[in-house]
Amino acid sequence: SVNTRFPNGPGVAPVGGIDSFNPYHYRGVENPRVCNQTGPGPVPQLAFAMRLPKHEKLAISVGILAPNARGAQRYGNSDGVVETGNPDHPLAPSPTRYIATQVGNLQVFPTIGVAYALHPRLNVGVAFGWGITVVDFASATQAFGGNENFNDDIRTHLKAVDGFVPRINLSVDAAPVDGLRVMAGFQWTQSVDTHGKLTLEPHYYMSDADREVFGARPTVLDHTRLRAGQASVLSFGVNYGLPRKGGVAGEIADGLGTQVFDVELSFNYDLHGRMDSYRVNPGAKDGLPPVVVYGAEIEPPASIEIPKNWKNQYVFRLGGDVNIVPGVFALRAGTWYESSGITPGYAGLDFYLPRRIGATAGATIRIQRFDLTLGYARVFYDDTDYRESGGLVRGNAGTGEATVGNNGLIQAKMNIGSIGLRYHFK
Repeated sequence: SVNTRFPNGPGVAPVGGIDSFNPYHYRGVENPRVCNQTGPGPVPQLAFAMRLPKHEKLAISVGILAPNARGAQRYGNSDGVVETGNPDHPLAPSPTRYIATQVGNLQVFPTIGVAYALHPRLNVGVAFGWGITVVDFASATQAFGGNENFNDDIRTHLKAVDGFVPRINLSVDAAPVDGLRVMAGFQWTQSVDTHGKLTLEPHYYMSDADREVFGARPTVLDHTRLRAGQASVLSFGVNYGLPRKGGVAGEIADGLGTQVFDVELSFNYDLHGRMDSYRVNPGAKDGLPPVVVYGAEIEPPASIEIPKNWKNQYVFRLGGDVNIVPGVFALRAGTWYESSGITPGYAGLDFYLPRRIGATAGATIRIQRFDLTLGYARVFYDDTDYRESGGLVRGNAGTGEATVGNNGLIQAKMNIGSIGLRYHFK
């Protein structure tokens, strides 16, 4: 008889020595629905730009930029357990465990940029970002490939930091006629390539007492290599602003003070095809120690490849501002369309890239030389349905080939709120 960390449901007798929900023993009991439980996540941005006093054609900028994506996700409780809503089997291991149970990735890019006016109607710019990437990723590995009995699962937890991920932005901005601006840009980011710590916990879902019986203890691989591609981006945009009659409203000669309205259309081509897989090479400074499963030693694999197979995406955005009170108050609205970045069969949870459509609204209020900006966006995602079949991403296994881990129905929605404060120096 093997005991788990899950309590038995009321009036339910153990089956085959297992005293909780387990699809291997309870065939016909559906996996529970599980949602990302991390709640709202902040995405801070800070930037400063200025034109050099003695060199009016030259401007510099510095900033700290973070990608606009969910960095923190958790599918189940912090220990990889979900509440099923089934009174007979109230708790269970997360059904997403072979793909991800916890994601705590973070990327920030301290950036410095320079712009130069080649002509009153033509500007060029270049920016360099020093990226810092933090990886915190947990999932489950099947000790014996093809066996989804969670008592055999090995919890894998990777932590790593890449302290230097360079990024370069190139751009050109032109005003062929008054009121009309066009731009083009390219962003390149170096792939992540770093070493970190991989912790393997065999028989993770067993009770503490039974793990002790089998001699199961964490194995720490403190020199594990991680490699992951990063997307590059081609961008194009056009903006038209209708000049207001009567000159500048107020002291600041920007769009709020000089235009009746503006409309902008942009197009991005995201080169996500660079992200074909995560490559993990387990390693330890003192050699690879074995993992003990049911008292037997299993050698960790020399390499692990987690397929992503992202597709390149195109993104269209359309939006505009109307200056209700020139120089004081503006309203804005917009929409966008983003093509799917998922190769059929390869949808994942850490970065979910189906077709998306968004709608936005916002406002700017100017108080002396401060601009307070408020915004809201609603993002609509396509569903990905692999419930019958179609998933192609297999989990990892100590021996043999693991089962497919991304079968199921994946649904998502997102609400984004933003608040910004800008100060215009004299």
